[in-house]
Amino acid sequence: MMPIRGLEPGTPAALVISECQVGFIGDDDEDIVIAGLAEQARNRGIVARIAILAAAFRRVGLPVAHSTFVPFSNFNGTGTNSRLMASVVKSGKLREGVPAAEIHPSLTPEDSDLVTRRIHSLSAFHGTELDAFLRMRGVRTVVLVGISTNIAIPASSVEAVNRGYHVVVAEDCTAGGTEQTHAFSVAHTLPLLATVTDSEAVMRAIAGQ
Repeated sequence: MMPIRGLEPGTPAALVISECQVGFIGDDDEDIVIAGLAEQARNRGIVARIAILAAAFRRVGLPVAHSTFVPFSNFNGTGTNSRLMASVVKSGKLREGVPAAEIHPSLTPEDSDLVTRRIHSLSAFHGTELDAFLRMRGVRTVVLVGISTNIAIPASSVEAVNRGYHVVVAEDCTAGGTEQTHAFSVAHTLPLLATVTDSEAVMRAIAGQ
């Protein structure tokens, strides 16, 4: 079996879980910010797979990071210069101190995990300690999971590539705003930036590290 590009034996990797928060992928409709995205995440069953993959990374001593978007309670510093950001601010549902901002309970971070918080931007790297954390751990490959395949996953892939990392996307651990946008991104956008594979293949690869 050919090794996964970026997960060859001896290549240090980290799992980055993108925006798996109650307001984006939770089960309580009152807390949901983007209904279609939450529905896609549930339909694809990504939470259970991400939990299994995160446990596999921890088991072999590889780092796990959670990228969260948590505006201040008054939304100070959170721009509305894109339609997506403006809609989040307008809803008022996702901000510090409310259940929607919390990481999904099935993916509660462990003490060894890094949790980053953004108040603005669409990428896991922008304005966070993620890059420093990865470099201090000697990481060369970022495995991205979570949401969304039409915004944050490609944006984070671009930033990771710009910083010199290899990127792997575990497709069965991701979801987009619609079935169609997810399929388009996985077929046409992400393969230009990352190795697109599945969580089982990633677990086999890291078990051999």
